[in-house]
Amino acid sequence: MKKLACLLLISFVLLFSGPVFGDEFDQFEEMVGGLKMTCFYSTDKGSETHTWTYKNDLHINGIKIKDDPTFSVKKKEGKNIFIVDGIVQLFIPVKFFIDFDQRESIEMLLGVKVVGVCN
Repeated sequence: MKKLACLLLISFVLLFSGPVFGDEFDQFEEMVGGLKMTCFYSTDKGSETHTWTYKNDLHINGIKIKDDPTFSVKKKEGKNIFIVDGIVQLFIPVKFFIDFDQRESIEMLLGVKVVGVCN
């Protein structure tokens, strides 16, 4: 009886020790195989770099951009072109134009348009 109980316990642990839905690769596969580009934006006030990815959802620096009260994403129908409109630190409005097909991006912050150098 002890052997049977031990065998059942081990089977239960092995069965439920992994993720319940999908496998451990699922969290990474949503980012693999999509569109990717890294853009460098520079002004006399400073510079920043963003990595844009798209596969079902748009991501900036690995973070999914969701439509919520502070950010909205618009995709041009039939194209891999996006406009991201949002609010960043200190309630500053920011807008990005992202074109994966032409590998171009523009950031607009406080009315200043900064063309990104993308690869």
